[in-house]
Amino acid sequence: MIVPVAAEQLLLVASQETASRLCPVLRLQGFRVRVGQSADALPLQLAAGQLDLALLDLGYVTEIPPQGLPLIYFDSGLAELPSQAQLRLRGIEPGLYLADPTDAQALRTAIEFCLYKHRAENKLKSLEQWLVSSLTSVGDAVISTDLQGRITFINPVAEALTGWRRGESLGKPVSEIVRIVDARTHQPLPDPWGEALRGQVMLGSGEAVLLLARDGAEVPVANGIAPLRDESGQPKGSILVLRDLTVRQSPHGLLSALHDTLTELPNRALFMDRLQRAVERARRLPGERFAVLFLDLNRFKSVNDTLGHHAGDELLVGTARRLEACVRSIDTLARFGGDEFAILLEGIQQVSDATRVAERIHQSLQVPFQIQSHEITISASIGIALAGSQALAPEQLLQQADSAMYRAKQQGPSRYEVFDPLLHRYAKARAQWEEELRHALDQEQWQVCYQPMVNLATGDWQAVEALLYWEHPERGWLSGREFLGVAEEAGLAVPLADWFIQAALRQWQQWRAQYPWMSELPLHLNLLPQQFAQPDLAQRLHRWLQEFQLSGSLLHLGLTGTMLMEASSLVEQQLHQLQLLGVALVLERFGSGYVCLQRLSTLPLQGIRLDGSLVQPIGPHQLEPDKTLLAALRLAETLNLPVTAPAIETSEQALYLQRMGCVAGQGSHFYPPLAPREMGSLLGAESLAA
Repeated sequence: MIVPVAAEQLLLVASQETASRLCPVLRLQGFRVRVGQSADALPLQLAAGQLDLALLDLGYVTEIPPQGLPLIYFDSGLAELPSQAQLRLRGIEPGLYLADPTDAQALRTAIEFCLYKHRAENKLKSLEQWLVSSLTSVGDAVISTDLQGRITFINPVAEALTGWRRGESLGKPVSEIVRIVDARTHQPLPDPWGEALRGQVMLGSGEAVLLLARDGAEVPVANGIAPLRDESGQPKGSILVLRDLTVRQSPHGLLSALHDTLTELPNRALFMDRLQRAVERARRLPGERFAVLFLDLNRFKSVNDTLGHHAGDELLVGTARRLEACVRSIDTLARFGGDEFAILLEGIQQVSDATRVAERIHQSLQVPFQIQSHEITISASIGIALAGSQALAPEQLLQQADSAMYRAKQQGPSRYEVFDPLLHRYAKARAQWEEELRHALDQEQWQVCYQPMVNLATGDWQAVEALLYWEHPERGWLSGREFLGVAEEAGLAVPLADWFIQAALRQWQQWRAQYPWMSELPLHLNLLPQQFAQPDLAQRLHRWLQEFQLSGSLLHLGLTGTMLMEASSLVEQQLHQLQLLGVALVLERFGSGYVCLQRLSTLPLQGIRLDGSLVQPIGPHQLEPDKTLLAALRLAETLNLPVTAPAIETSEQALYLQRMGCVAGQGSHFYPPLAPREMGSLLGAESLAA
């Protein structure tokens, strides 16, 4: 019998009345209990390892939760016990239904049984995964069958050797997949599988035989066949091992030629071969459709740069295992090199079949990886290309998926895009942008502009934000939001951001010397994600502050939620080093995306700046407060953090935001972004007024 320990956490999804009756009983039995009104959050809590078991009132469950968590059901609203057939219609095993949850003994017994069953199943699953992983990684071809000679397992080497993929071969007669003939006479050998099962002994060919591959190639192999037995010793199938004698000098030669040696996934060569076959099949069979997904990991380079290549390799292997869990056995998952992966989805019916896979991948990557005692969270950008009877050449399909992936990357982390013809034009335009950006860096076609932030109550200046603009020779003045995404994709974000910070600090030093009233006025700079990921960011900032004789207390750094929400040791170390410089950290674009409230309360923030989208809808006759804006301001008040509102264009917006509790504001209503000459004139006027 299992004795519950403090680490076992249960989720109880039920009414408040039912929860008030069951919680004391469960806590008395030693369990920690969390109460919820819905099972919708179960997938994320399960992925994060936050739950050990869930007790679900069927009246509060709209759909059966995902597998992987022990579940016990009951129904407090039913007058009579449902039949086994009724339970199974809802996808519930009768043994997991509790007739009376208020019976403390029955409740405890059910929980103990479910926990024991779940742990036993996990142990068995781990053993099976270890066996499959072992057989997958060996350098020889391994194939297993059942008693009827149908294939139950085939490893990657056997796939490459026979020409049959796992999804195609499972369930087929082994004699159809593995055709062995005598090397001298080319006559088929007698049924070796039946002979092994009947004699229940291991058989092997003393001389080399020929394996006839799917494409007609003849491969000299040595083979061995042995029976498989169950727990009682009775035969349950057979296992066949084939060794390719053409690569005898290098047992792993075949695997290395067609598979990535780090992750053991198919490599680009094997993927393109399977993609070519999929194209040919789609052209031959009406209605046949497939999809290509191209995937690129975000922030992988920063892990490599910070923790080293061994940590990067661990992360790639861990990612490969998670991606494998998101696709079917008939699909092909390949690593192309670096942090790029590709997936071939065959036999799909519509675009939603491919987008669901992309969504599963995004969800699987939300759970942090444990790498060398560090907690690492990454995301992926995914491009999808669909194909049917009019399928293009494999390289063109891959190029389409790649273009869609870059479009997804531009939209932000954890995004996917489906290719359409517009994306081809976008890819060409993006390449042109990259070329122009590199030229702009060489020619320093940049301008730093400045925009004051004012106290909404007094009109006094609170700080000044530095903004990067590009003086494009053809397109004119471009703001950062128009080109920084392309700069990040092209790997130009860090050198560009470094130039921007140094230029802004140099100008700030000059103005402080010229206008003494600015001595305590802070300068606000926004950091880019790639810049924040640089391990020596704090050291570079310290060097620049010393160079321009500025105190860290005069620098406000804006950080987005995506940079801060990851509770990794890398982020914590970066924040600690920035704190030591004395700089103020401000959460940017608050209210525009996901924020973990528990995480937010632990961050060393000195302020919050709202997302402009919360300000723009405020009209001249705004009476009712916007719920999102109100929630953001109340949260900031709870955290005791001052709030700045950007993008204020009217006096009505300024007055409304002041009444709502915003301390400072910024926007064209007060001052537009000003070039250094105009800003200098404004500072001179303010100096006279002071």
